[in-house]
Amino acid sequence: MERVLGDNTRLVNPGSVGQPRNRQPGAHWALYDTQSGSVSFRCESYDFSPIQAQARTLHPELPYLADVLERR
Repeated sequence: MERVLGDNTRLVNPGSVGQPRNRQPGAHWALYDTQSGSVSFRCESYDFSPIQAQARTLHPELPYLADVLERR
């Protein structure tokens, strides 16, 4: 998400590593080019299965913690 607020403020929220809201698993991040003022949104794949396994082991009563990592 990118929004311009007023004349001198830009709000950028690339998302998160662990809880994709756009149903695209991965580590979401943004790159800001200070010379051009442009923002590039990126998404990197990573193996989230160890984190899922740990979430299921430590918090079996909260399946959401593991399931949200691979939400599509």
